Amino acid sequence: MENSHIEKHLYCSIKFNDELKEICNSLFSNTEIKYFSYNRYYRNQKWIGFYTDPAPVRIALQNNLGPVFVNKTGIVLEPGIYFHNDVKELLGQGEQQESVDKFFAQEHNPRGFKIVNRGLLILKNGSDYDESFYFSLLDNEVPLPRLYYHQNINQIKNFCFYFLAKGKKFVSEAQKYQTGYDLPLSKSPNMLLEKNDKLMREPFSCLVKKFCISTPHGDQYLSLQELKVLRLLSFACTQNEIAQELSLRPKTIESYLENVKNKLGALSKKELSSYYQQIAFLVDDGLALP
Repeated sequence: MENSHIEKHLYCSIKFNDELKEICNSLFSNTEIKYFSYNRYYRNQKWIGFYTDPAPVRIALQNNLGPVFVNKTGIVLEPGIYFHNDVKELLGQGEQQESVDKFFAQEHNPRGFKIVNRGLLILKNGSDYDESFYFSLLDNEVPLPRLYYHQNINQIKNFCFYFLAKGKKFVSEAQKYQTGYDLPLSKSPNMLLEKNDKLMREPFSCLVKKFCISTPHGDQYLSLQELKVLRLLSFACTQNEIAQELSLRPKTIESYLENVKNKLGALSKKELSSYYQQIAFLVDDGLALP
């Protein structure tokens, strides 16, 4: 990537550095997370980005180590939440292996190495652009990073919405500074997309059986069926309509609903719907419920 394009891409991270730090202050103060970035990928192979620390990003881009999960129109992975090292396993296949290995090795970029190897990635698809939210623990010696992210996932997801709301003005301004991004090296430009389309349609991509919802009396876990019932209830479906949609008896739906109420300590439909909104970001935008 040319230096002029790199500086253009990083310009808004530097210009709005104080505002970005202010937005991230509560996240960094209340969690072990110490790095955040937001990227938006448009349908014309252009992007914008915000980084709490642009320096390692500059080094990576100077070494032609841009995003590895994109093609000409945006993100090729399914929307959802990924422990970043899992992305390495998903993408590091065949002719793509060399590019992925170089990206995660971050040679001569020690801080960049810590960022890409101790992170959590959230991907969202949109009609005009795709988005990525990235979080890293950096130097924090958290023994089990994957477990830590899982335990704090609701706070992390809420921060994504918080960032978009608070940063709306400078994200909008950054659109003037769109730059083209380089595609991951591959002999076949479509190979990455084809492989991941096939990979992400395999059954393991939907094997999520427990869903965490935060309540005043602690985190509660809903089963897949309980979540489906809660989801349809939040869409104003009646118990009979839910039963018909899930091919279950109304009495069974009533039992599931009673379990959900007891777990969440909620009685009204309004309360139940508000709890569903905590996890709607994952379910409606990221997870294909079977």
